Amino acid sequence: MAENEKKAKEVETGYVVLKFTKSWGTKKTGDLETYHMSTAKALIAKKVAEIKEKLVEYFPENISK
Repeated sequence: MAENEKKAKEVETGYVVLKFTKSWGTKKTGDLETYHMSTAKALIAKKVAEIKEKLVEYFPENISK
């Protein structure tokens, strides 16, 4: 590995991809949609969706010389 190669860290964005397990409004069973975690928790509590993926961002770590 090169010395100047930058490392990256993952930071959660607070958004998730939901998969609908039941029809809900305009969403059909199997649809994927991105929501903020607070909205996602409400839909999960109603048992109409489940978390498919948590979205993360990649940020390079500060490298001191």
